Amino acid sequence: METNNSDGTINVINEGSGDVNVYPAIVPELSKKLSPSFNELNGLISKKVPVNDISIYDSQDENKIIQVNQDTSKYFVKQTSIQDEIQIVSGVIYKVDATKFTGNINIKDGNELIRPGRYKFSFIDKDEPTVDDIKDILMTETRFKCLAKTKLDPSNLKEDVVEIKIVKIENSKAA
Repeated sequence: METNNSDGTINVINEGSGDVNVYPAIVPELSKKLSPSFNELNGLISKKVPVNDISIYDSQDENKIIQVNQDTSKYFVKQTSIQDEIQIVSGVIYKVDATKFTGNINIKDGNELIRPGRYKFSFIDKDEPTVDDIKDILMTETRFKCLAKTKLDPSNLKEDVVEIKIVKIENSKAA
């Protein structure tokens, strides 16, 4: 199968052996639009489907290649990690499970990484705050030292904060 865009510059070729090739190399500006397709392509690589290798390269320079196979497909998986740098933010805890020390927080004054908005939260040290400490800060704007738990989507290099890990309550009776 061969598909051309309006100038005839992009060809997608399935050679029948399970290998799919795209010529020429993908333009970086298109990466955001194409990332869902790459994720779908990556999903084709499995032991259950007869596709075992997808290669995308520039026909002028075979060193410019994107290849997805059993070994490289792990690089397309979204990865979650806790950032190392302590962040200082202000927000309101509006929902809490006092037995697990988790809940939801509305960040009002954030920073470049943790922007204003609603997030899940948990305390790093579950022995640090007491139930009374949690009661004191519930529904009150409070400053927190925290770490951001982020999820990186490697297909478009977008990093989103998925949870806030509170290290310390800064300005309240509980601090």
